[in-house]
Amino acid sequence: MSSQSMRKLTAFVGRIPWTVSSKELREYFSQFAAIRSASVVFDKETGFSKRYGFVRFTSEDEMSAVLEKQHTIDGYSVSVAGRDPGSRDRVATDPAAGVQRVRNNNYGQRNGPSRQNQRQMFELKLPQKINVKDLFS
Repeated sequence: MSSQSMRKLTAFVGRIPWTVSSKELREYFSQFAAIRSASVVFDKETGFSKRYGFVRFTSEDEMSAVLEKQHTIDGYSVSVAGRDPGSRDRVATDPAAGVQRVRNNNYGQRNGPSRQNQRQMFELKLPQKINVKDLFS
């Protein structure tokens, strides 16, 4: 199977509760479709969940069926988004509105925001002498 076809069958799962393991993620989604693999991403230094993961399905039809539903794991609503295989964008389906949203994933890429724009987003001008109480008032 080519990497592009595997990518087409992979869904991004966000806002996963920090207590959920890869095994539990697989068990949850296997009740809706045949799953090839499921993984939760963990921080290498702390060992804590980064609260997102990936689920790889066996067919496009099964993945589409999963994307059309809203999902709740351990009482938390999770977001499930498919990938457009021709780009680095994630396409999320909002079943309530029947609308697809595209999230651009090109940060740091040549066609993504420039470094200058990234710096400006986080630039904050403060007076040279500032009191901590002034920051929180």
